[in-house]
Amino acid sequence: GSPTSILPADLPQLEGGRNGGNTTGCQIIDSIPGVGVAVGECVEVWVAVGVGGVFARGGRGGGGEMGGGDRGGAPGETPHVALEKRKREMKNHIPLDTDKMLAWSEDGIGWMVFNNPDKLNAMGVAMNAAIPTIMHTFRDDPDVRVVVMKGAGDRAFVSGADISEFEAQRSNPETIAKYDKIGAAAGRAYGELDKPIIAMIQGFCMGGGLLTALRADLRIASDDSQFGVPAARLGLGYGYGGVKTLVDLVGLAAAQEILLTGKRFPATDAARWNLINRVTTREDLEPTVHDLAATIAQNAPMTIRAIRRAIQEIPKDPNHRNLEEVDRLVQACFASKDYKEGRQAFMQKRPPQFQDA
Repeated sequence: GSPTSILPADLPQLEGGRNGGNTTGCQIIDSIPGVGVAVGECVEVWVAVGVGGVFARGGRGGGGEMGGGDRGGAPGETPHVALEKRKREMKNHIPLDTDKMLAWSEDGIGWMVFNNPDKLNAMGVAMNAAIPTIMHTFRDDPDVRVVVMKGAGDRAFVSGADISEFEAQRSNPETIAKYDKIGAAAGRAYGELDKPIIAMIQGFCMGGGLLTALRADLRIASDDSQFGVPAARLGLGYGYGGVKTLVDLVGLAAAQEILLTGKRFPATDAARWNLINRVTTREDLEPTVHDLAATIAQNAPMTIRAIRRAIQEIPKDPNHRNLEEVDRLVQACFASKDYKEGRQAFMQKRPPQFQDA
């Protein structure tokens, strides 16, 4: 489209920006409603042209003074070319009933963004209610091999539940029951996704946000991240399921320190307790996560499914482990076309092309 306005002063804060950049003389040239997010209440992906380059959400910019993204927009690329590329990449966005959650897929990776940056991505009821739609869409899409979840902006992954909603949503037995039902549906949806999840953590990862991160198979955090469960400081009851999940991962001693103190802990402690898999710098966080996700997306889906199921059975009581299902999934791998493709690719010294069949 034609230029419509001068870029707002807060454009350098858009997700994916590189040190803010020089926005002098920049103009908005087009937007893609409902796909991405700009700072504030705007729910659009902005693609802009400035002095010598292109700026786009999600690290998709060109070079020049504005600084580009990590994975797209060659230096000197025109804004219209960058825009059309972004539209093609984002065509698989998932329509939702709230703008506080964003979801799309590209290159075999499903992306889910907790988009409430003004409240440090605190989880509200509408956000939890959107999770089943997102997870079931990713589950049913054969092109999605792995899912990455992250918080909008650079201040928080998820800072916990949105306490400002508690008076209306969690103040009596009836509203508490409804609130818990929505949360339980979201929890089931995570479990119904038979694909790996990576949590990309930057900033606060607190309370319900920590439990959300624990639903991931891999957790990668920036070195400025902070973790904690402040339930004891809020007078909240903390259910057995959440406590057991934490204990299973970090052990009794660390879980007791996390829960009984309600304190915040740095990423170094989280790594020491095996709460997270890896710590990176802020600059390396997204490239590291993207590389991990891309690697997983290239692997055999049936093998990934069998491995995840085996891992999920390990914490269970031995009398309740479904080892027959694990064995069925393993045998299906050996009977698959992908197993044949893997052998042939190895012998032919080429990358395998797995089809989940």
